[in-house]
Amino acid sequence: MVVGVAPGELNGVEIVDPAELEDWLTPYTGGADGPAWNPDYVEIDGVAVLLISVEAPKGGDQIWTLRKTFSHPSGTTYPAGRIFLRRNGQTASEPTPAEITMLQRRYGHQDAELSVELEIEEGDPLSALDVTDGAKDRWLKRQREEMLSSLKRVQGKMAAEPIGSLASMLLRDQRTADEYRQEVAECLAGAEDAFAGMARTRAIDKGIGLLRLAVVNQTQDNLQGLLVELKVEGQVHAFFSVEEAVEAANAPRRPSPYGEEKGIVLPRSAIADSLPRHLLNTNPGHISNENSAWIKFPEIDLRPGYRHPLADLYLLADSSACGSQLEGRWVATSKSISGSLAETLTIGVAPSPIDIEDLRDPVNS
Repeated sequence: MVVGVAPGELNGVEIVDPAELEDWLTPYTGGADGPAWNPDYVEIDGVAVLLISVEAPKGGDQIWTLRKTFSHPSGTTYPAGRIFLRRNGQTASEPTPAEITMLQRRYGHQDAELSVELEIEEGDPLSALDVTDGAKDRWLKRQREEMLSSLKRVQGKMAAEPIGSLASMLLRDQRTADEYRQEVAECLAGAEDAFAGMARTRAIDKGIGLLRLAVVNQTQDNLQGLLVELKVEGQVHAFFSVEEAVEAANAPRRPSPYGEEKGIVLPRSAIADSLPRHLLNTNPGHISNENSAWIKFPEIDLRPGYRHPLADLYLLADSSACGSQLEGRWVATSKSISGSLAETLTIGVAPSPIDIEDLRDPVNS
């Protein structure tokens, strides 16, 4: 409520002590037995305006009425017991039968308490990846050998063919050997920076790290717009799909083998489209991997007593977490029930990490 202004007018009010203001209004509102409100004064163009914030009613609140007859200077009188409602920006002093019924229902409805359970259906313990410097060096060495093998193969064939022969011309590459080596070096430099992300991408492509969670409605109420958020601290990364992992990895383009024409660089969306559809999530929530894994699952509606699987999640730990127990803090809220529920989810991590060498990951996938 705003006191001291009107359309096109700024009259202001006299500033009084909040205790004095409460003494004036309590006979009409009922004090502690009435609605909760809070006064604040703001200054606009040198004029004081009173703002009164009235707390929204909740289930179980009684029907608040005018506690004392009030006579307006205009001559209008409002008797004790009068009910005022806000209706489309206006205050109504004569509620309709339907509005009275609504108030009665509010009084008879105690706020339900949100009670849900989050359970792990698949993925405990979590898989861990070896992303140490040693694992990275071994992987880069193999990648370099694989890419340079085409150069050695072509040079060997060219040496065996007479210069100027048709076979010799077909084996030629528009790039020189040094140019190809430079492409390989640039690719490996980018792969070194993107190694951890590329390892996670390949693991998810192989179905590793899948964590399936389900939420159970333990109330007798229909939960509408149920939102579950999970935050897992530590060296972990989460993704809803391999496409998200590809985007996050920012992997470099692998040069086409020496002796072949340069291929067209596939956009990341094309790479993802070539993967099995079950690896892609068409209705993702939101994930942040800054310092921890924070997952916001898509909202769902859940009937009383029902169990509902949340969107598939890929959660991968770094090798430093091997053999440990990670704690995830999850929070649930619903549009149909006030309040929130916060609990802890404990997830184990496998004792031994997975080496990317075992996944046979090419540089650009």
